Amino acid sequence: MSKAKVENKDVLKYVLPEDGNGLDKLIESAFKLEQKGREAIQIALVGIAWHAWKHGDWTPVKKLLDPDNGIKTGRKGAIEWAKKFIGLKEVPKMKDGKPLKATELGGFMGAAHIEANFQAAKTTMYWTLGREQDDFFSYNINDKLRDVVKSIKAMEAKIHDGKYTPEQMEKIVVKANADTIDLLLKAIHFEVINGKAASTEAEAPAPVAAEQSAPALENQAKAA
Repeated sequence: MSKAKVENKDVLKYVLPEDGNGLDKLIESAFKLEQKGREAIQIALVGIAWHAWKHGDWTPVKKLLDPDNGIKTGRKGAIEWAKKFIGLKEVPKMKDGKPLKATELGGFMGAAHIEANFQAAKTTMYWTLGREQDDFFSYNINDKLRDVVKSIKAMEAKIHDGKYTPEQMEKIVVKANADTIDLLLKAIHFEVINGKAASTEAEAPAPVAAEQSAPALENQAKAA
């Protein structure tokens, strides 16, 4: 392990840093490459929108966003971008003429939608979309905890049915320790009073002021 560079022919060519400065350079390089990757995806999305406006064919976006062979990081934001600026929506997948529960992009709104939003499309980075701000207002700690309980019970059922090997069982922990329980009770604002658990009236954190939005952009596409 004395060499700075170690090559694994089956996977990647790794660079092992000699010191902290070398590690900082690797991290900085990772940030830059990630940003370049994001920019390349943004450029591809705008190119797809332009193609759809000019030729009426939006389907190349399916290749970019294919769940198996398309982009992985930021895919949710890219889907939201396509819906917003290419003018698509989630529609049921079809099989033998019948709709399935699964959905896919479709329902193209036409070239006029793209033209009206093209300038905004170029200045709205896809990775800023698809986040959970809208979901926050329906956040319910009780629902979250019920989901955790369901997950625990499902795991216990699998253990009871002998779904795991002895080696796998060594890596499974389904009993919470005292520290974890203490952290949980504090996080959900519960305390024990006279032997009973009672909810404390903790105030919610003060809201953080949102950033000012940029002035409205002119929504006109340039001629080809």
